Amino acid sequence: MLGANMIIKTNAYAKLNLTLDITGVLPDGYHSLDMIMQSVSLCDTVTLTTNECGAVVAMSDDEKLNSYGSNIAGKAAAMFFGAAGISDGVEIYIEKKIPLAAGLGGGSADAATVICALNSAYGNPLSDQSLQEIGLSLGTDVPFCMLGGTMQALGKGEKLTHLKIIPDCWFVLAKPCDKITTGQLYSDLDNITILRHPNTAAAKDAIEREDLTALCDNVYNVFEAVWDEPQMDNVRLAMLQRGAIATGLSGSGPTIFGIFDGRISAQKCCDFIKGNQMWAEIACPVNSGNQILEIIV
Repeated sequence: MLGANMIIKTNAYAKLNLTLDITGVLPDGYHSLDMIMQSVSLCDTVTLTTNECGAVVAMSDDEKLNSYGSNIAGKAAAMFFGAAGISDGVEIYIEKKIPLAAGLGGGSADAATVICALNSAYGNPLSDQSLQEIGLSLGTDVPFCMLGGTMQALGKGEKLTHLKIIPDCWFVLAKPCDKITTGQLYSDLDNITILRHPNTAAAKDAIEREDLTALCDNVYNVFEAVWDEPQMDNVRLAMLQRGAIATGLSGSGPTIFGIFDGRISAQKCCDFIKGNQMWAEIACPVNSGNQILEIIV
């Protein structure tokens, strides 16, 4: 165990939902999900500076995140120390690249990275199961963000199965409008008949066969049924016109992503969307949810 007075620099990777289906309602009232999730190279950089005084502080270069008054990454650190019986504290600084309230799992990724990095730095005092339990208590995407790569997620998102990493491709991510709360979107879905569901089995088969085209044929998210935002449609059209094989919605939105088979066409599409005064980035698949870059003792 290394102990206090460490500086740990990490990457926290964003996630996309290649498929997202609602399969029912669980006894505790949560919706039962079936998703194929993918980590991508867009990431926040999270720097942890441990201390012996027990204070846990989380700050960011994004003032909107600071203004929330509490930060899921700080909660994650406090829960780790409590579960591990460690009296130390940590100062967390998050350099935000993943936009807030975008359906890309930015907060979940930050929390997952904090838990995984602290557990590693302190000599793995907690089991993988304990880490997953802490993660799930913080948010349904956190367990996936701890592991990352390409995975099927069931239940609330905590029942995870590793899949082959998807074939080489590039994503263009764009946030065309403001977030509608996830609770409201779930409520909207509960009040309609969902006419289209993703074919998760076909998507998994395409991944197994390393068939990008077949995977793209099966990209779908049921939350698309309750979004009615012209800018989202405009972004989809722009992506398809510039070479996207498919487009999709990540999480409960509003981020739209396009899948491209080459970086050049992806970058041109990204530049076009940015030219229309909209947040956009390109990313590629990665096979982990977070990465420790450096530990300074």
